[in-house]
Amino acid sequence: MIGFISPFYGANTTVGLTSISVLLCPSESIQKSPNFTAVEYAMMNYAGNFGGPPMIKSCNGTIVPVQGNLVFGLMGLFGSPVPTGAGPVRIASITDGTSNTALFSEHLLAYGNGVFAVTDPSVTPGGPNAKRGIFQTTFNVVLDQGNLANAQAFVAACQALPGGTLAVTDDAFGAQWLLSMDYAVANNGYTHVMPPNSLSCIGNSVFGVSDASWGGVGSATTATSNHPGGVNVGFSDGSVRFIKNSVGLQPWWALGSRNGGEVLSADQY
Repeated sequence: MIGFISPFYGANTTVGLTSISVLLCPSESIQKSPNFTAVEYAMMNYAGNFGGPPMIKSCNGTIVPVQGNLVFGLMGLFGSPVPTGAGPVRIASITDGTSNTALFSEHLLAYGNGVFAVTDPSVTPGGPNAKRGIFQTTFNVVLDQGNLANAQAFVAACQALPGGTLAVTDDAFGAQWLLSMDYAVANNGYTHVMPPNSLSCIGNSVFGVSDASWGGVGSATTATSNHPGGVNVGFSDGSVRFIKNSVGLQPWWALGSRNGGEVLSADQY
């Protein structure tokens, strides 16, 4: 049993500092050693699918929190919209078909060393480590509106960030395989919002929805890799396919949804 005891799960240092080779992609170019003093636990490159654009339907992926959990309860108390698409997720829940629904993908590790550190100048749009940070937009993310136009506008706002914009965090991605928390999407989750290998963004700060440290359930937490031209995606039927950066937004969004009713053919991705 893992006891999540403050500060930083001190009772679990042995397991938390243990790197697991299958959770690290061979193409990852940053090598990090677990360090308890620096709050750097063993990291991971692979991320569960939280779902398609959250303003259409949040938590409609395959590896998502369950309804009725503590954080979602706090979101309601603080006046934040509570995701309606949360789990539990079973095979029967994947009505779009397991061969058309993503289960997990990958993201490059965080560039920073230690949560809440000052972001590095290389983690800017167009910078060499742009894919390792989360960027702030002024977009107002509202969950579960079924709003295609808002999803497109969020993508446009993220893509339009000027070069030189510092990330709000470069510490989140794969920070520790030990931690899974509902709003900490960027740690071991990703969303089908931005195309593969593009920026990750949040909107205006709303508790649990857009979080400057961990992304939040309303974030565009993007699948990224060092593989030329795309990312690997594991599907719910057990297959693994390479998805190109050039995939269309709507097919990419459809692959992230477990129950959106989209019609997809393999030649779309």
